[in-house]
Amino acid sequence: MAGGVTLEVHAGQPTPAQIAEWSQYLASAVVRDLFGEIGFGESPDAWQRLMTQWWVTNPFISESTTVAFVLRSDDAVVGFHGLIPIDYRRNADAVPSLLATTFVVDPEHRGHSMKIFRKVAKLASSNHIVDGSATPDMQKLLDATGWSWSPIAPKQLVAVRPRGIAGRLRWLALLASRRADPTPATTIPTGSRWITSLDQIVETPALHDDVLRPPNDRRFLEWILSSGSTERCFTGLVDADGRLLAHAILSTTQADFGLLVLRAVDGGSDDGTISLTDLLSAAASDPKSAGLPAGAAVISWAEMANSATDDAAAGRVYYRLPDALDGCDRELHSTESDDTYF
Repeated sequence: MAGGVTLEVHAGQPTPAQIAEWSQYLASAVVRDLFGEIGFGESPDAWQRLMTQWWVTNPFISESTTVAFVLRSDDAVVGFHGLIPIDYRRNADAVPSLLATTFVVDPEHRGHSMKIFRKVAKLASSNHIVDGSATPDMQKLLDATGWSWSPIAPKQLVAVRPRGIAGRLRWLALLASRRADPTPATTIPTGSRWITSLDQIVETPALHDDVLRPPNDRRFLEWILSSGSTERCFTGLVDADGRLLAHAILSTTQADFGLLVLRAVDGGSDDGTISLTDLLSAAASDPKSAGLPAGAAVISWAEMANSATDDAAAGRVYYRLPDALDGCDRELHSTESDDTYF
């Protein structure tokens, strides 16, 4: 208990009182600019809604799941690190995984940050840990302690084919400003069809190739679709039998000039044949069939960059595999940042 600072480890679903206290601290951290510019979270209510999604409605939480580390000094919260539980999949097996989020410590107590870091590293012996939002200082620490990472390619911004005269005028102005790439002339594969509701999925394929990847089952998709701080929509492709080929969950944001921007927060190939880029390019080309919201002007997404150099990468997703999966192949997934859960 050096300097009166203690570290609490919280497992299982937090109580409403705990969520309220942690939310108050994170809102205060935003106001004090401890996160940098995140453009979110000055209100405790916003954090309470997110924490409810992370740890109350989350279908992957259990009583033994570690969800948060809390630093206290004289009974006041002075540091916080959240962990969002998800069961990744390898073949038919669930792999307990934790997504790191909201690591913040008051400046005068930064010397105690390593207490939290060591606890997270210890969890990695039995859990797959993912950190897709590490700060530059944290990246240096993760690099020095042997964490693996995958580069994220720069975001793609593609204009959505317009509907109506007003939409076409907005589309032409968007292209003239070069704020988005032109709408690609992309069509969907023969034999596939668009779906816009999870109820239209008959089967979600499970790939048996020994690769670790995020889940794509119905309960996960329902949870992600209902999470976040903005409205979300679903689009996907199925084959003639209703088997899911590819999907995307898109958050909606009003950008400059009233433009409605759709950002991919989850998605990719479900059967290994159609990439996220192919799916969203086709959606931009045929927004009505893809069920995109009326007025959508731009779709934004990022693929993982298998061959990107450090200089070319727009970001990094860090991860540690549990001991039992050491050396396991892992699918590069562009939506593993905790942005998916905001």
